[in-house]
Amino acid sequence: GYISLETARLLENEIWGQGFPAPLFLDEFEVEQQRVLKEKHLKLKLRKGNTRIEAIQFNFSTQPGNKTRAAFRLSINEYMGVESPQLMVEYLE
Repeated sequence: GYISLETARLLENEIWGQGFPAPLFLDEFEVEQQRVLKEKHLKLKLRKGNTRIEAIQFNFSTQPGNKTRAAFRLSINEYMGVESPQLMVEYLE
């Protein structure tokens, strides 16, 4: 329930900075799709129950299998005027 556009907007409106970083979440997901962008970024389509969510990991080192545990920050992705929640992955297991 916390992976939503509303929660992402609440977090985005707070002030984060050095010594006070934005919250980092940890959860398990099924990996529905993955692709490598520009040979260094990993774009994922993840599923948690009935919820599907886009995710990206910049400068990734390993690709996940069918399931993964991810440490991530919640953000907003805007594409062609449409906003949706997106996971900014810090670490994948």
